Amino acid sequence: FLCRTTSMLAQKIKRFLEVLAYTANVSIACEEAGIPRPTVYDRRRFDPVFREKERARLKAYRAKKKAEKEASREGTVGGSDD
Repeated sequence: FLCRTTSMLAQKIKRFLEVLAYTANVSIACEEAGIPRPTVYDRRRFDPVFREKERARLKAYRAKKKAEKEASREGTVGGSDD
């Protein structure tokens, strides 16, 4: 029973990290993964591997948003070829 529970939690953590990378929103990621927020906060505090994975997902999200913003800005600065 413990192995199945651990495996289920691992799957939920994986889903949490996937959604976090897409939304950068802990509440939404927790809801989508079926994990209570306190569980994530405990993991962050006590599990350095999880903490690093979470930071990496958030960093990737910010980089993606920055690139999208810059691409959007470049698209509006160039004007039209009419």
